[in-house]
Amino acid sequence: MHTAVWVPEDDRAFVTRLARYCARNPVALERLTYDRTAKAVTYRSDLSRPG
Repeated sequence: MHTAVWVPEDDRAFVTRLARYCARNPVALERLTYDRTAKAVTYRSDLSRPG
């Protein structure tokens, strides 16, 4: 948990943005593909990692 974010009590716009950020998907659904033959899910990443 990240506790460095302070929420001003009278800033409703900030609270709304924070709530939307917290409710978003942890992965981008458009990057997921399902191969029915292999019965496998693949996630395409922007990062290329050696190894």
